[in-house]
Amino acid sequence: MRRFIAVLCLVPVLLAVAGCGPSEGQNIGLYLGSVTIHERRLQAWAEELETLVPRQGEEPTDLATVRERVEALQQLVRDERTEVSKLHVPEPCEALHKMHDRAFDLAARRLGLLATFLVEAEKHQKGTLATPALAQALRTTQSDLAELAATAETLDEEIRQAKIELAQKFPEVQVPEADPPAVAPSP
Repeated sequence: MRRFIAVLCLVPVLLAVAGCGPSEGQNIGLYLGSVTIHERRLQAWAEELETLVPRQGEEPTDLATVRERVEALQQLVRDERTEVSKLHVPEPCEALHKMHDRAFDLAARRLGLLATFLVEAEKHQKGTLATPALAQALRTTQSDLAELAATAETLDEEIRQAKIELAQKFPEVQVPEADPPAVAPSP
């Protein structure tokens, strides 16, 4: 009899505890808050990458320092991507998570292009690559980087829109304030 009464008392407690976890919207909000931190780091590194790319007619004076910074950025992107892959991804955020994977791929590709160009620039400094060949390599690199940057900008806007859609579906979700539209609306 005691067991029967104990089970009867335990059933309502178990039912109450089962419904006490965070809601789906709260889980999505937690995911968005976490992933936004990683996005901002990725954006800062992309801006830094732009400062490392030499301009036409100028050669980086300290290739070793630039190469070291590019390698450091590559490692940071890999580490950050690993951290993002560890995040719990709520089901409604799976498409958004794939977009973040693409954003990290684009960043890695951009850094890889710059690293490849720096190898060419080092060959030029050593005298094993002619100046016209280096100039062509720079033009190609700049063109490819610009194309990847445009793709990344488009992807950033897709990510922003996906966040807005989630916020519209789930009242608990708020789009982080630091995610302004890529192009400001005209007045």
